[in-house]
This record gives sequence, C-alpha cells and structure tokens, in this order.
Amino acid sequence: MKMFQQFFSFVLLMSGFQRFQALSSPSADLSSLMVRCQTDSYTNSHLNCSIHEDFLCPCVVTANAYRNGTLSPSITKHFTSEEVHDMHFPVSIAQVFCAYGEHMEGIHLSVKVMTEKEYWHINTTIIMADIVVPGPPENGKVTCNQISWRFPSNWSESSTFFPLLFLLDLKMRDDRRVRRLLEGQTNYQIKDVEEFRVQCRDLFSDTSPWSAWSPIFRREC
Repeated sequence: MKMFQQFFSFVLLMSGFQRFQALSSPSADLSSLMVRCQTDSYTNSHLNCSIHEDFLCPCVVTANAYRNGTLSPSITKHFTSEEVHDMHFPVSIAQVFCAYGEHMEGIHLSVKVMTEKEYWHINTTIIMADIVVPGPPENGKVTCNQISWRFPSNWSESSTFFPLLFLLDLKMRDDRRVRRLLEGQTNYQIKDVEEFRVQCRDLFSDTSPWSAWSPIFRREC
C-alpha cells in the first residue's frame, strides 16, 4: 500500500504532461483504451463516462474537462479489482449559456488511469451533439383520431431551442406496422391505431444517437 501511495504522489507531480507515460510495460493495449461519455441533455452539468478494459489490479481514475475557457474541478475515483473491467465515473463540465445548446467548439477531456505500476493519460475532444442521448418520450396516448406524447422529462423545456426528431412505430387495428418520422411535434392525427411506441434524437445532428424506445402506449377508445 505504501508503494502505491508513493507512486500516486509521483503521478500527481507529473500531471502536467500531455502524453502517455508508462512506468512499466502496460497490461492493456493503449490503442484500445478508450473513454466513452454520454449525457441526456444539452443543459446537464456533467457527463457520464466509462472505460471498459481488462485491467488486472485496482485503478485510480482522475478526470476533468476544459470547456469554453473554463477548467472543471477534477474528480478522482478508486476502483477495486472486481470493478476495473467496467469503470464508470462522472465528469463535471462548465455550463454554457447558449440558446441553441449545440456547443460545437467541443469539450476537451483529460483522463488519467493509474495502477500501482502503470499510468495512462488520455486526451480527447468531445462534441456534445455526438454524445447527447435523450431519454425516451413519455406520457403517450392513443385516442380515436390521434396519438400524442411528451418530450423526455430530462430534456430542456424549450423545444424551440432544443427540438427533437421522433420516430413512431405504430401498430394498426388490422395488425399492420407503420413507421413515421416527425420533426418537433408531439402529436399526430391518425385513425385506427391500436398501440405505438416512439423514440427520439436531436433534430439538427445526424450523428446524435437515438434514445431508447418508449413503453408501448395502447388505445384508450
């Protein structure tokens, strides 16, 4: 344990380096050591990040982000030998008061992974539009003449600034399946729908991931 503490202090002194440092031959291939992040809204103040790698011993992860001239506070999280294969950690990001929220200038992410004998420093740039995954649409209803739903509750209330593209998956009363793409609206005039589900993504970004499907909403009349 004393040896690890000494190593950790040594790493902190080296924190200004912007390149990969290895104190011994790494057990994980650096080329496959990737940080993945996502968030469910443009207005969130943190990212949910993860590293999936076959480390064999406990790790310490330190991460922060630089955005719009502001460096966020660092977070440090310890992972046991049982947790290192699937490490999840939050990263704070500065709030940017931009009406449209796309923030195409990018977020510069710095992640350091340390074991008792190894050290990785990963620098990457993230574009918010590529990692925002909305929650599924909510409160769907099927009436005789239309279907309706609501924006995800974790999405911005201002749909004018943050519009979504909706994909409808409809089951008709004669058992036909029908799909429709709708931009921004939360209702659709149609008869003879038995049930439907819906998913969404950022309207203005073709690289934006789709949300999970909503629950199935069934006919009420």
